[in-house]
Amino acid sequence: MLETYFLKIDKDLVFDSNDYGKPVLLAPSEIHFNISHSGSWVVCAIDENPVGIDVEVMKPIDFKIAERFFSRDEYETLMNQPDEMRLKYFYMIWTLKQSCFKEKEKVFGIALDLI
Repeated sequence: MLETYFLKIDKDLVFDSNDYGKPVLLAPSEIHFNISHSGSWVVCAIDENPVGIDVEVMKPIDFKIAERFFSRDEYETLMNQPDEMRLKYFYMIWTLKQSCFKEKEKVFGIALDLI
């Protein structure tokens, strides 16, 4: 069982990457992890099951990116947010989506700092 505060690993770690470039731990195979970084933040999630995590520095963006990656309902809800809440709401949805994709071993394939 995965320990809450530390891992008891008595063998060498063997890393690789999947078809999408996501780092994976081949040995021991019963441990899954995911990492994310943005600005000065770095986060890591570790579990017995596949896991995804995302962190993003909140900076102004062009909300048109949401039209491409959000569902119609998500986009409409975003655009109906008060101006002062819109950016926070965008990043909440974005990081949740990224975490889910990463848990499924896929990524969006674009970086927000390129937008």
